[in-house]
Amino acid sequence: MFSSGSAFKYATAHPPARPPAHSLRTHAQAAAQLTDCIYNHRRETSMRLPFRPPTRASRIYIAYMPPMSSVPGRACTIHITKGIGRSASGVGALKEAPPPPPLAQAQCSVFPFPLSVATMADDKTQKKVPSVPESLLKRRKAFALMKAKRIKRLLAAKKLNREKRKLIYKRAESYHKEYTQMYKREIRFSRMARKVNNFYVPAEPRLAFVIRIRGINGVGPKVRKVLQLLRLRQIFNGVFVKLNKASINMLRIAEPYIAWGYPNLKSTRELIYKRGFGKIKHQRIALTDNALIEKQLKKYGIICVEDLIHEIYTVGKNFKAANNFLWPFKLSSPRGGMNKKTTHFVEGGDAGNREDQINRMIRKMN
Repeated sequence: MFSSGSAFKYATAHPPARPPAHSLRTHAQAAAQLTDCIYNHRRETSMRLPFRPPTRASRIYIAYMPPMSSVPGRACTIHITKGIGRSASGVGALKEAPPPPPLAQAQCSVFPFPLSVATMADDKTQKKVPSVPESLLKRRKAFALMKAKRIKRLLAAKKLNREKRKLIYKRAESYHKEYTQMYKREIRFSRMARKVNNFYVPAEPRLAFVIRIRGINGVGPKVRKVLQLLRLRQIFNGVFVKLNKASINMLRIAEPYIAWGYPNLKSTRELIYKRGFGKIKHQRIALTDNALIEKQLKKYGIICVEDLIHEIYTVGKNFKAANNFLWPFKLSSPRGGMNKKTTHFVEGGDAGNREDQINRMIRKMN
């Protein structure tokens, strides 16, 4: 069955050698008569078509080639609409009919020579244009695919973080037990020595915290170089230092310009949690997430802040990497002021080694 708006193209075959009697008629009249012969199928005409015209409106292209060589060939376009037939314009009542063959022969009294009837697909029978542009559909599809991948990635990351939190909690718990055992062991050794009227001498501390207390005025080149090596470039900057023979000699050279001592666990934890910044791509980044630490120190087995504190406080095998990751601490001026910066601590001043009393100074400046 033809779809709505289907069209037919009627092309004439080779005309006879001698012109017929009706060749003097105008082309419009000939086209109108031809249309009446084709579409008014209720009448008895000399033209017999193997099909009936469709019911909807169609555009019919009729190529009329008069046999006279002096008259050029012209084409007449006739609109066929469903409704009341008008023979003058070639419009007749249409009925639904089965589809015609691709090529058929017809005979008409107006045109005694045979006519070739060929079908031609209409524009409406072509692929229907979608209401939404194809580019927009592609963008929607790509966006939906990206969204699905992002959701899948977030769910996987969420599951991984949940498992990682359990691991971090277990590590923090083990560190707490280790710190407790260290503290109890020192107390036990001290009590055992006191029972036998002896003295317990604890092991030499391996960790120091150094604070610069003086500016740049009157600093010699050797002292300036030592302060640069210690990363103490500004006043009230603080760093952790691993104590060995070389570092102790450096501290003695710069002793008039620094205050240092042996920090405890509480001071170490408070410094890192409150004023801890990491060196990430040569930038000072606050340690607000364990992911920052894990990204930089995962290869050393350090994935969280507690791992970093444990590595610094116990001076582990990866102390150098962990300490270099930490940006020098920028401390505030001590509450209550300082006594005398140019005098050693043992003489009532602030400079030099103050051993455990560095923790009091950290409390004032943190």
